[in-house]
Amino acid sequence: MQQSLTNQQNSAARVSTLELFFDLVFVFTITQVSDLILHAQNPWQIMRAFLVLALIWWMYGGYAWLTNNVGTTQPLNRVLVLTAMGSFLVMALAIPHAFDRDGLAFGIAYLVVNLIHAALFTRAPDVSSARAIWRIAPFNITTASLVVIAGVVDPAWNWMLWLGALAILALVPFFRKVSGFSVQPAHFVERHGLVLIIALGESIISIGVGAAGEPVGPQLIIASTLILALTAALWWSYFSLDEQRAEHALSHAQAEDRARMALYAFGYAHLIMIAGIVLSAAGIKLLIAHIHEPTSLMTSSLLASGIAVYLLGDVIFRRWIFIPSSRLRLAMVVACLMTILIGVSAGGLFQVGALLVIFIVILSWEAKSSQQLAISN
Repeated sequence: MQQSLTNQQNSAARVSTLELFFDLVFVFTITQVSDLILHAQNPWQIMRAFLVLALIWWMYGGYAWLTNNVGTTQPLNRVLVLTAMGSFLVMALAIPHAFDRDGLAFGIAYLVVNLIHAALFTRAPDVSSARAIWRIAPFNITTASLVVIAGVVDPAWNWMLWLGALAILALVPFFRKVSGFSVQPAHFVERHGLVLIIALGESIISIGVGAAGEPVGPQLIIASTLILALTAALWWSYFSLDEQRAEHALSHAQAEDRARMALYAFGYAHLIMIAGIVLSAAGIKLLIAHIHEPTSLMTSSLLASGIAVYLLGDVIFRRWIFIPSSRLRLAMVVACLMTILIGVSAGGLFQVGALLVIFIVILSWEAKSSQQLAISN
């Protein structure tokens, strides 16, 4: 058993190609949620998009925990993961009409994803993790059952079942100890970092979607370059130090504390960060699609609120992983929202430029502070 566990730990030291293949479906999910926001007619429809994102993220995160404990080299494990991948694809396809026409398809696929997750977790070489899943699985299955029922309930009322499902997932971990689950820091941090890169890639895809049919002139080139630079700044703000610090913090935490830190920082905080990226991606699509027109309040609001939500999620992430959280980042959340005025009055290009300047200030100030700290030590 000890040798098997050692082999399992070695196999999970790096993210496998099957996990990367699995993540391709999440790319599609992000695109679908972004489009849902893009076509929203009111704030409630935007909130429904995030209900979908939150539920999908919970189980996507569950599979990150799964492959952190269960290897993907055995044929049966691979078949089950690929089957779950197919169910995730069905969920993504159903997203545009998850609250009406395709709600039942979404719910059944979500239930299948949950059942496979629970079954696979029982195959974990770590006996503690294999047993711990039985404390979580009933809540996951209950949540999935609520979503299935929502698929056959009148659309005017099914949102309550969705909200109830999300409430269970959000609140249960705060009332029950997250104990028994093994977390291998290197693999866990790398897996979630890759997902963040996938989400950031949606911003690049949004440029292409918005620019479809547009001539490649100076205005489009400038806009695309500025958006790429802003996306790079978001990447830099996390991957320059936070990823390494998070792995170090998890590695030096006690087992039970490590599981709790992993859930709060990579489950909840990363969801906020990804939600921000999805919001900004929708704004980018609108900005590029109407590059020759005055920037609308909707476009400016999506851009600014998306970046602000991302920064807020990053601040929360740092707090839960015990990384010193810069007050500057929290202050810049407000600064990001202020750029809405710039977008509406001066245009989207100036707004993207202002958002980029905000991140340049953050990164420059933090780099200088790190140098001073290194010199003083």
